[in-house]
Amino acid sequence: MKKFTIKVISIVLSAIFIVCAYNYHFDRYGIYNKDFSTLRVEPNQHIVKMQYLLDNPSKYNALCFGSSRVGNIDTRKINNGYNYYNMTYSVGLPKEWLDDVKILIKHDVPIKQILIRLDEFSFRVDPQLHESEYMRKPYRENNFNTYISYLLKPPSSPVTDKKAMNIYDIYDSGRTIHPGVDERIE
Repeated sequence: MKKFTIKVISIVLSAIFIVCAYNYHFDRYGIYNKDFSTLRVEPNQHIVKMQYLLDNPSKYNALCFGSSRVGNIDTRKINNGYNYYNMTYSVGLPKEWLDDVKILIKHDVPIKQILIRLDEFSFRVDPQLHESEYMRKPYRENNFNTYISYLLKPPSSPVTDKKAMNIYDIYDSGRTIHPGVDERIE
């Protein structure tokens, strides 16, 4: 019985390790792989952008909030004396923006101006729904469980359709660049 138990535990631990290694390697949500200069499917921009701002507190002093639709705004072209960062993410919601601003202020990120773009769904979506959606999980301070959940999530196959992929300018403007859409328009 003892040998059987050891074998079962070994198999289960091996399976968990394989799932974790797969999710870490393919990292569809950008939680562990911080290179956003290449084509990828949509990462969890909420977590990634908040971490970036907290790691670079003096780089920006103005934020642009909204849903992913606002991600097309090139905030570098706003010339009013402030240095903007595009803090948009998929189905961004007012409650989440407020939570983000509170965290940023707590960590001495200087915020001089905030632009907000509301969509028709901004007040209809329950923010609690985002807790279970990997692409939309909100940023939480010291939330070890969130990072572990990305490693233990059911594996999904990597996307290879280049038309479905974008470039995320996380480390400059914060905007999303859609090369596949641009090519179709041209």
